[in-house]
Amino acid sequence: MIYLASPYTSVNPEEVELRYNQALECFATLCRMGEIVYSPIVHCHPATQRYALPQEYAYWAKLDFAFLTRCDTLYVLCLPGWSHSRGVQAEIKLAEQHCLPVRYITIDGTNLDVDDLPA
Repeated sequence: MIYLASPYTSVNPEEVELRYNQALECFATLCRMGEIVYSPIVHCHPATQRYALPQEYAYWAKLDFAFLTRCDTLYVLCLPGWSHSRGVQAEIKLAEQHCLPVRYITIDGTNLDVDDLPA
């Protein structure tokens, strides 16, 4: 099972929505490829928006870590800001502590590029 990490939090609501849509696109592409994927952004963004839940990573860390430690691989969606995202960096650190492979991916339409090293 893949845990799909991606940056999310921003002071700009349009950037949050863009990041959600990019994670959703990647999630759908991976699902079409037959992968089993958990994305905290895809799975939690609608509830965050509808019920005014906090967007900050500190609020979601416990839930995210519980899912991540049950996955086999961490995929990091390399959207702008991923390398500075507190949440993404914490997810990478936790994956490394649990000896999970970390893959860095980009997506353009339905083309998915997966690498073992950050771009």
